[in-house]
Formats: sequence, C-alpha cells, structure tokens
Amino acid sequence: MDRPAISVLVPAGGNLAERTLGPAPPLHPDPLWLPAGSALAIERIARFHLASPEVSEVVVVSDREAAGGPPADLHCLAGVRLLRVPPQCHICGSIAAALPALRTSWVVINPITTLPSHVAQAQLAILIGTDPLIREDWSSLLDEHPWGWRFLGKGRPAGGEPPSHPFTGILTAKVDLLSDVLAELPEAEGHDLLAVAERLHRRHGARVITTKWFDLGHRASVADSHRSRLPSRSFNRLSYCRRRDAIVKESSDRERLQQEMAYLEALPPALRRHFPALLPPETGEERALVMEALPFPNLAEIFLHWRIGPNAWLAILERLAAILTEFASASSPREGRADWLWGRKLEQRWDMLWQGGVNTVLTRWRKHGLRINGHSYPPLEAVVESMLEALGPLQACSSLQLIHGDLCFNNILCEPLYTSVRLIDPRGETPPGQVQAVGIGDARYDLIKLNHSLAGLYDATVNNLFSHHVEGNHLEIRLYAPPNHRFLLEAAEGMLLGAVPAEERRILTASLFLSMLPLHRDDPARQLALAATGVLLWHDDFGSAVAH
Repeated sequence: MDRPAISVLVPAGGNLAERTLGPAPPLHPDPLWLPAGSALAIERIARFHLASPEVSEVVVVSDREAAGGPPADLHCLAGVRLLRVPPQCHICGSIAAALPALRTSWVVINPITTLPSHVAQAQLAILIGTDPLIREDWSSLLDEHPWGWRFLGKGRPAGGEPPSHPFTGILTAKVDLLSDVLAELPEAEGHDLLAVAERLHRRHGARVITTKWFDLGHRASVADSHRSRLPSRSFNRLSYCRRRDAIVKESSDRERLQQEMAYLEALPPALRRHFPALLPPETGEERALVMEALPFPNLAEIFLHWRIGPNAWLAILERLAAILTEFASASSPREGRADWLWGRKLEQRWDMLWQGGVNTVLTRWRKHGLRINGHSYPPLEAVVESMLEALGPLQACSSLQLIHGDLCFNNILCEPLYTSVRLIDPRGETPPGQVQAVGIGDARYDLIKLNHSLAGLYDATVNNLFSHHVEGNHLEIRLYAPPNHRFLLEAAEGMLLGAVPAEERRILTASLFLSMLPLHRDDPARQLALAATGVLLWHDDFGSAVAH
C-alpha cells in the first residue's frame, strides 16, 4: 500500500533584527536569511526533508509584510515553495492561514530555527530534544513518570525546575486535524506552538518522540547545534569530542592528512600560534588529526550573514596582512617555477572534468560559445587554452616561500568582537619533483585565494546564494553579494591584494575558478556558476553577474 504523502511547512515569520542568535547582528532581518553556518537554514531543512520519499514538498510561510527576503530563484531555495500570507498576530495564525494551500493530507511543522534530525513519517507525533536541559527562553516537556508529560510553555517562569526536554517545535499531524486544533486555540496561546502540541498529545494521543535538538533560535543552544553538525567533505570527516573540547579529523585521503600534520609540526613558533593546538590522539585515533576546537565562525559565514561593521573588518584585514608578513619572513624566498599551483593544476583538472558524467551545459559550452547576461563568450576550451598561455610567464619565475596553501574565507576563523584570527586546513603540499620544505609555494597564492573569496564571491556560490536561468546557449546568472562587499573589496585591495598587480590577479583568480570545476560535480548548477565566474573574470566582465 502506498504511504501517504507529507508536506513540510516551515513557519518563517517575525523579524531577526532584534534577535541575538550569532556572533553579531544579522545582515538581514527576514528569517529566510537565517544562517546555519555559511549556508541558509532553510536550505538545510529542505535538503533533509526532500531526501525522504514520503515528503512531496517543502513550503515556507511568512507574512506578506516581510521584506528583504532572499530572491525566490536563489539556487539554495530550489525545491522550496514560498507562501506569503496576510500579517498574523502569532505563529499559529500563520500556520492556520497556510494549511489550505497544502496539497497533502499530512503535514510536518518545522520552524525555520530548528534543523531536523528525525525523518518525517505520517504519524501523529511531537518531537522533543533527547537531552534534558535547564529551561531558559524555550518551551519544554518534563517527564513526570508515571503520570506522564508536563508541558512547560516558554512564557512560564523557569526558576527551580528540574531539567526538561526542549520542545523542538516540530510536530506531525493530519492537515484537517491540525486545522481543527488551531481553530479552537485561544488567541492568547497562539504565540507558542507548545499549546498545539499539548492538545495533540492529550486529546488525540500524539506520540512524544525524542530526537537530537539542532536549534538555531536560542543563543544558549546555538553552540551545541553547530558542534553537532561539523562540515565534512567527501574525503574528510570531522567530529567533536566534548570531554576534550577537541576536533577529530579523519580522512580517506591519508596522504593529504599526513601532509597537513607534517606542515603543522614543522611550523616555526611565530606561525604555529595562528593554528589550533595539536592534541595527542587517543586509542582509535592513531590515523586522525586531533586539535583544539576553536569556537569562532569562519570568515565566509561572517562575510555572508553577520553585520560586524567596517572597523572590525579593517582590523581583520590588518591581522591577515600581519600574518602574511610573518609567512613571508619564515623562510628564505627563492625564485623558481610554480606551475604545479597554476597551469599544471588547471590542465589536470580540465582533463578530470570530462571523465564520467558532466553538466550537459558545460558539455555544450566546451566546444561552442555561450552568451552570459547578454554578452557572447568563446567556448570553454578556447578560454582554457588562452588562460594556459597567459599563465606561462606568470608561473615560470615565481617567488617561492612558505604559504598556507588554501587561504579562502572558509579556512579563516575569526572572533569578530576582538578580531582574533586563526587559520585551519593548510594544504601542506611539497612541490612535486623538487627538494623543498613542506608548504613552499608561490607567494601570490594565498592572496589569490583571498581574492577568489572577495572579487569572485566564491563563498556565495558554494553556499548556493546565486540564481541562474539557461535557455539554449543563453545563461542569465546573478551572484549574491552582501551589503559590505564593495567596501571590503576596496579595503582589501589597498591593504592586501594590491601586492599582486591587477592584471595578474585577474588571470590567476580566473584560473582558480576553472580549475575547481571537477570538484563540484555533485551540483551541476553550482559547477556552471563557477565556470561562468571564471570566464567573466577572465574577460573582466564579472560586475555583470553581481547582485548587491
């Protein structure tokens, strides 16, 4: 028998402007912009639920008065239906107004401030956190066995209570039943979804299910939520050890992890202090890298989502300039080839791109021209050939020194109040076929990696904050740029990036974008956006794709 289809309804009303949820005030007040790390919370919610075959759609409901939300065609909102309803007095009013627009008989209510951890099922249920906590400004359930659950509303004074299970805000019910419960709910109780949950449990027998609570709506819980979902790549796996306050990094690419260990162990003390401290591995961690957990967001998250102010950004750039000066003085510079970082990497990745399946638009663009935002550009193959020719003299005689090797915003941690900076994930490569110390590379490379985050908006693209439309050989593309983008780019050019002439920056940065294409095979739209960015930078037309 077929299982009932389920809609996931995500309430996203209200205003974030007065909320203290992260390292600084949010750049945007609309809850749809609520971040979960560098990505948006709504994307993480939608991806989780849409992976279930029982979920037919994810619908976000917000008041029509809300303004300044992300454009509906952003790639991160793919698969999400946006529903605006008339202004309501509370969250339950917004839900009631949205229910008639659903296309299924079952619904999961998942507030935008809660990342899901339990797969949606067509059963009457309410979800609570597995671990009891001392209640602060949230609703919870207290287990008073054998009498049952006591429901503690968020408006109730919390003093003197034993720890209780936080109410996640997630509940599942038939649409008709939920509509009836909401219709009977007194107006004064509509601000707290717990009132709905209690009625579903006491009057209709809703199950109480414990699950991990990944909450973004309360300052007291944000840190634990972040540590519980550390980002991992296909070859890396990160985990958090609460007892040691440590990050354990394991990798299927053993050689790369060993290079990183060797790099960190060989650093001089003046530079070693800019990285997390290494900790001795315990039993079972012999093949892992164990390091202190630094409670700082990365610059990608700060750049895209948090308002720290121009003076804080200037202080961060000053710190980065000082750190790069220390790198420059840590080894005796010498002249040599750096083609393994530029042209050779581009050639290898270009060949890798066409192995196996590939984005059909890129396949067409490989041999034929494409129009981007109304302007015509040569085939990708011709662009790469021209790029390799231009890279020749730039890489033939480079200044070689100790570098980080992957100094993009995602690998720079920063405490924005005191602007303390720490670096993570150095590449630790040794130039192939050369007898040199680990970590030696082109002195320009770290600056170009910073430039691809700033001038190329790399972090916006990899977090799917872009929109695109393809029709035939025409591509329309817009990349989100945060409000501080122009200021920060100009400041960085004056304080850091100006050390590399503008023409060299353009060529080298464009080559990075085209060299990373096979690494994003999992998302053809993102792959296309990165290719377009490389081509636009190469032709000095990138401004046509930036949406401030």
